[in-house]
Amino acid sequence: MFKFCNIRKTIIILLIILSVTSCRFTDRIFDSDVIARIGNQKLYKQEVESLLPKNISSDDSIKLSQEYINSWATKHLLLDVADKHLSKNQKNVTSQLEEYKSSLLVYRYEELYVKQRLDTLVTTEECESYYKIHKDDFISNISIVKARYIKILNSSPNVNVVKSLYKAESNKDLQTLDDVCHDSADKYSIFDGNWISVDQIAKELDMTIGECEKEIKNKNYIEKEDEGYNYLVYIFDRIAPNQISPFDYNIDKIEEIIISRRKHQLILDLERNLLNNAIDNNNLLIYSE
Repeated sequence: MFKFCNIRKTIIILLIILSVTSCRFTDRIFDSDVIARIGNQKLYKQEVESLLPKNISSDDSIKLSQEYINSWATKHLLLDVADKHLSKNQKNVTSQLEEYKSSLLVYRYEELYVKQRLDTLVTTEECESYYKIHKDDFISNISIVKARYIKILNSSPNVNVVKSLYKAESNKDLQTLDDVCHDSADKYSIFDGNWISVDQIAKELDMTIGECEKEIKNKNYIEKEDEGYNYLVYIFDRIAPNQISPFDYNIDKIEEIIISRRKHQLILDLERNLLNNAIDNNNLLIYSE
């Protein structure tokens, strides 16, 4: 009996040792993939790798990995500090979480509801009507222009031809300018004939908006030489600052406004219908005081 007890005790001890050893061995294998640790929190290699874009360079991979590790570490360090310094009552966020959950669910349903019903087709007539009624909303604080822009090397054999023609208006001269610029200019654009804000010209010329405005206030062109290039801009139409900008310039913005209004109206209709149905079906009871 004594011998059997000793054998049994030995087996139990061996099982405990094996269990502990096995756990430690498993932890060592698993922890070999740990690339960062804060207290009991661990960040594993595969978590970081799953976030990295495919086919990036080794240097970019290292940089992005380090950024993610720093972000992960900062989050957990802040959580540790918050946990230590906030009171039990301050750490109780149940009501806030429920409120956030409710808001998120409502937002997602409204988004689905609108997506299923929203008419995104906006006619030109609707846009024109909106523009006429709300013209004062489209006053621009900078110039709106139609322009011709050319960038050409000073050493180009055609630079003088281009300089003599960039203000051209006749069809013949414009055709010549077009042919020469396509052969010789580094950049040549009429911005698809659209109205543009003067800041686009300023960016092309590496100038401030104020500098551009000063240049075109009393003349309709800008000439600039810089680092071996000639920059030539001809303004063939302009709306001065603090004037109502053209309809064509604002049409995309107007379409967005109209669609946004439709979205808002759909939500208002949804809320009103829900309230009315709830009252009609006695699902909503309002008690007077």
